[in-house]
Amino acid sequence: MRLVRSFLSLMYYFHNYGTTGFLVWRYMHFKTTKKVLNLKTSQLKHKVHLRLNTTDLQVFHQSVIGKECDSNLYNNTPKYIVDCGANIGMASIIYSNMFPNARIFSIEPDFNNFKSLEKNTEKYNNITPLNLGIWYKSCHIEVQNSDVGSWSFEFQEVTQEGKGIPAISIDDLMSKYHIPQIDILKIDIEGAEKELFDNNIEKWFPRVDTLVIELHDRKKEGCSISFIKALSKYNCVLGSNKENIFCKIIPKTSPD
Repeated sequence: MRLVRSFLSLMYYFHNYGTTGFLVWRYMHFKTTKKVLNLKTSQLKHKVHLRLNTTDLQVFHQSVIGKECDSNLYNNTPKYIVDCGANIGMASIIYSNMFPNARIFSIEPDFNNFKSLEKNTEKYNNITPLNLGIWYKSCHIEVQNSDVGSWSFEFQEVTQEGKGIPAISIDDLMSKYHIPQIDILKIDIEGAEKELFDNNIEKWFPRVDTLVIELHDRKKEGCSISFIKALSKYNCVLGSNKENIFCKIIPKTSPD
């Protein structure tokens, strides 16, 4: 029975995604001594570089094959996109292919992920990779679970001066890079969204058009409650796609 399921899974990948699907299926199911897989797919302008025997294939599968970033809530001509928790850059690359005229800031705190992010985005002139964390304030943070896969790192604030990774708040990011409004804000920060939505969102949330977020209550209790509580202060249209929640913020109109 297991063999039949594996065969059907292989046929699904190959039928829907051709050689790319076959390679993804193969390396997701079998260990290899090969270190990097360079993939070209019709959905993307340039090849992507995936580290094998890491979580890179799962990230590629979710973002590119699973199309988790797809939504009908986006502005048709976004100018500014911010990808918080960009990992190896798959969502940023998808947005670049969808919206080639947008300026995209791709933010990833983990150094090894960031080097892959730089490699994957180097041919996309509209993507700016930043080796930073996102936090509710500008400070330094550190990994608190380094023994997990590279797409699941969780961070905590560092109190000792001179230690940790630089992190920036969304409002400081907007100020530093002269971003008047974020047309698409993607947040996948492994539980740090709780601190983000518990503190000072009025400084940046009204300047967001569409929010894309994955919540991580399984890692940090209260993420969804903090998000819903913050959202209740604004008019929004909600949607979802697999693990992502989409939120179109509707500007409040002044009474006549």
